[in-house]
Formats: sequence, C-alpha cells, structure tokens
Amino acid sequence: MARRRALVVEADWRMRKLVRTNLEALGLEVVEAVSTECWAVLDERPCALVVVDADLPGSNGWNLVAQLRRTPGVGDLPIVVLVSEPIRARLLRRFSRVSALVKPFSASDLVACVECALAGAADH
Repeated sequence: MARRRALVVEADWRMRKLVRTNLEALGLEVVEAVSTECWAVLDERPCALVVVDADLPGSNGWNLVAQLRRTPGVGDLPIVVLVSEPIRARLLRRFSRVSALVKPFSASDLVACVECALAGAADH
C-alpha cells in the first residue's frame, strides 16, 4: 500500500527539513518545493496534504493558497499554512480545509495540526 504524500512548499531549507522530519515520523512521504514549482509536483504526484509558508518570497504563499482552492483536482486538499503572526491566521478563515500554524511552533504542535488536517478538521 502506498504511503500518503505531503507537499511542503517552503523557501527556507531548515524549515523544510524540520517539517519533513516530523511528517515522515507520521508515516507520510514528503515532497518538497521551494515556490511555484509546487504546481509541477502536484501535476506529477497526488498529495494528501499541502504545507505552505505564508511568507514565500516572490510568489506569496497567501496567493498560492487561493490558487490551490480554485484549482480542480487539488481544490479540496487539506492545507496547513505556516504563518509568522497570529493575527494573520484569521485571514485563512475564508478558505475551507485550511489550518494555520503560527511560527515558532513545536514539533508536537506541527504533528497535531497535520493530524487534524488529514482527519478533515480545519481551523486547528
């Protein structure tokens, strides 16, 4: 049986590594993307979850979340958005199946948020 796959869209390699390590500990296969290259990944490989940094350089992570929601075939994927300010997390309420995780976060917070997102719960 194939493992569920998660796509991590994050420009900082250290944050990608942190997220990857914790998602792999949950039994997920992790695919990484730095920015808009995530579209090629999603075209090639189905994913069960997307983790995206809200502060992506150039291609703003907020825009990416909106585009994901409008895209057939991936529009219903659970998304966990890494935000730098708690107040900004409220901006995500307009999207379904999108959870916010405020930086800095602990490994246990990340795992709990991802588990909730995969179980279908939003607004963790």
